[in-house]
Amino acid sequence: MALWPLTWQSMAVADTRKKATKASVHYQDRPNNGKMCGMCRYFIPPGGVAGHGMMGGMMGGMMGRMGPGMMKGGTCELVQGRISPMGYCDLYAPA
Repeated sequence: MALWPLTWQSMAVADTRKKATKASVHYQDRPNNGKMCGMCRYFIPPGGVAGHGMMGGMMGGMMGRMGPGMMKGGTCELVQGRISPMGYCDLYAPA
């Protein structure tokens, strides 16, 4: 029995198959009534961890806390592709 070699590429393909498409969750590149991906528990900022939003788990307002690179696209635990921190979809859940 031949085994499919486990590589980063094959892991990425497998991960993509489990995630929803942007169209299926009505993803948009703009906020919805102040709700945005960058403040969602599923958003993963570049080099970050999901569950903290773009603030890294900090409490309080956003002013003065957005460092360089915070507005770059990240990824999502549930949705395929690059995700704008200013985007929104049906799966939004506050961080």
